[in-house]
Amino acid sequence: MKQSGILPIIAIIIVAAVGAGGMATVVAADAAKPGDLLFPLDTAVENFRLNLTTSPVAEVELRTKFAAERVAEVEALLQDKGVEAPGLDVALANLTAHKA
Repeated sequence: MKQSGILPIIAIIIVAAVGAGGMATVVAADAAKPGDLLFPLDTAVENFRLNLTTSPVAEVELRTKFAAERVAEVEALLQDKGVEAPGLDVALANLTAHKA
C-alpha cells in the first residue's frame, strides 16, 4: 500500500479516538458534583440539551431531572462532610415523584 493511501486511514483513526475520548469525558462529567473539575462541563451539557429541546413539556421534564440531580449532589456533599439534611430527602422525593 502506498504511504499516501494510509494517511486518510490514520486521520480517520485519530478523529475517532479524539471523538471517543470526548464522549468519555462528557459521560464522566455527568457524575461530577459541584466543585469537581468536570462539573462545569456537566452543566454545559445540560444547558445544551435544554437549548435543543423544542417542547415545553420536555423542557420542564429536563429541568426537573436536573434539579433532582442538584439536590442529590448537594445531599452527597453534605453527607461527605457529616452534615444531616433531612429536608433534602423530602425535596428529592418530591422532585422524583414529579418526574414519573
